[in-house]
Amino acid sequence: MVVLPPSRIRFTAGSKEYYESKQWLHYQMSGPGPYWGQDAWFTIYYPEKGPSTAERYINEIRRVSDMLNRSLQNKDYLVGGKYSYVDAAIVPWFEVVALIFPNELDLEKSFPHVNSWLNRIKARPAISKTIDDKAKAAAAEGKYGNITADETSR
Repeated sequence: MVVLPPSRIRFTAGSKEYYESKQWLHYQMSGPGPYWGQDAWFTIYYPEKGPSTAERYINEIRRVSDMLNRSLQNKDYLVGGKYSYVDAAIVPWFEVVALIFPNELDLEKSFPHVNSWLNRIKARPAISKTIDDKAKAAAAEGKYGNITADETSR
């Protein structure tokens, strides 16, 4: 097991926050990561487009987003009242959904706590710069990674 020293975005090994941050990282690896990724794959690359597949994954995205929304109801950040690596780990998945599926989630209406949290995280200089750099790179290529705008329409 690798134990890193505490920092501004990590927690002291063995602390309540340390274990809570591990739980949230596993949430990211078992929720946003696979469901957002699978929705993108079935929407863009799967040769047989079908409404049931698209519906299944967008429903999972909504379910996972609702879990996050409920958890953020009385908090500014996921763990310990401060920005941490788990906040940073989840934000990119919402950026993917917003870019590839712009009409699938109305965060402000359906998930207001997630929306506020995302705005707070995206206002951080390093996160903001990363998002801007990624957008500039995508614009220069005329696509998001290997995905063109035409490929994202359901």
